[in-house]
Amino acid sequence: MEEIILHMIIIAPLTKWLIGSNRRWNQGKREYGIYIALLVLFCVGIYELRKPNQNLYEVLNLNAYASKTDIQQSFRKMSRIYHPDKNKEPDSLDRFNKIREAYEVLSNDKKKYTYDRFGDFGDSEITSFFYVEIIIIAMFQFAISFIFGFLYTYGKDNEKYRILICLYIALNFCMELILRFSPESTVFLSFIPILSHYTPFERIHAFRVLVPLIMNAILLVDIYYIEEDTEVYVSTFCEYVFENNSKSIKNYDDAVLFCARLVDGIKKKKKNYIYICIYIYIYIYIYIFFFFFFFFFFFLFFFFFLIIFLTF
Repeated sequence: MEEIILHMIIIAPLTKWLIGSNRRWNQGKREYGIYIALLVLFCVGIYELRKPNQNLYEVLNLNAYASKTDIQQSFRKMSRIYHPDKNKEPDSLDRFNKIREAYEVLSNDKKKYTYDRFGDFGDSEITSFFYVEIIIIAMFQFAISFIFGFLYTYGKDNEKYRILICLYIALNFCMELILRFSPESTVFLSFIPILSHYTPFERIHAFRVLVPLIMNAILLVDIYYIEEDTEVYVSTFCEYVFENNSKSIKNYDDAVLFCARLVDGIKKKKKNYIYICIYIYIYIYIYIFFFFFFFFFFFLFFFFFLIIFLTF
């Protein structure tokens, strides 16, 4: 949320100023201002992708998709280097404790699975509605981005860009579900160099902070680089979602079924969970309805008072 507010107040006005027709560098070709603005967005994106703290894989000098064998070998190597009996540096004990704690988590399959996907929730206990809360938070982020993208491109002239931005936001939501629930989430997008050291939950955070920057970049792209027929983008996106995200949909259903079993209180006995599953689905959709209703009017009043403030 704070990234979107910062973007509205500083980044978006700056890029509009850079591409203004009265700028000296735009006298020859307007594309020069667009290139400068895209470079600014790129630099801001690199800054936003910085990580304040190391993840457990980086503590062991590993990539986020490291195997169990790699984790064991790296732990032995790092332990020998930073053991307090062999390393006399002042911070060797703290470093050794961090290495040991990282290995305790990553060597346990269950703890590793939870950390990779839900490490941003700290040591939160897996309660009965934990997975439902995860999905609701993802929908919350999706709704904020969607409303902002729609209002940011309001008007018939921006219809083409609005469709692209909404498709990007929907794709971002699908990728978040993949990173949360897919068994292959640790290797998903790991071929991108900057994301190879990111855990799945860190990649989710990275995609969230990049949303306003990608929106602005789409608006800056010249009209000649975008197809007039937006149906091409819609059909391509739909093919990607329905053909390549079947595992995510299955894992989503499994998560709801798991919640139903936890609510029932007994996981091992065979019971009919259909009514509990229906209850959970209804709970999610009612929450979504009230969420959209509330935030639509919130953003409507926010932009109304913002326009009045800028006018006077």
